Amino acid sequence: MQRKLSELETVGMKTSRASLFRKVTAYRQHGVAGLVDRRHLRRQEHRRVPVEIETAAQRVTADHIGATSRDVLYFLDKTKQRVRQDNPNAEIAWPSDRTLRRWLTPLLDAAGLTKTASHRRSESNRPHRAFQPILARHPERDLMASRLLLRIT
Repeated sequence: MQRKLSELETVGMKTSRASLFRKVTAYRQHGVAGLVDRRHLRRQEHRRVPVEIETAAQRVTADHIGATSRDVLYFLDKTKQRVRQDNPNAEIAWPSDRTLRRWLTPLLDAAGLTKTASHRRSESNRPHRAFQPILARHPERDLMASRLLLRIT
């Protein structure tokens, strides 16, 4: 184990003895799949904005496509009005205005509603290219670690 630790350190992957034992055990139990970092799977996005507000914001955004540019506060007020109009007697847990703005801004930017007219014109003149996201399943570092661990077993 000490030899493997020094080998990993020369490659630039500093790791502890306990961590190495844990990875070897995971590899012996589950194979290469046991070496995958699963921390991102444990994260759960807590809903900061109620569904009623989200629905109203999407409707307000759809209603203003092609209209003149406005600021975020305008759309925030319109969203609040739409929520009250659609749910007159409902008790809604309103987040703070700051949270609503932080949540609403990317939605408006994606729709292009807060951009200037000249910016929207220049964007519409660009060719529409196909977009394919690159999905990285295993970071290179973890791949190197799995190769080095394969030599142990």
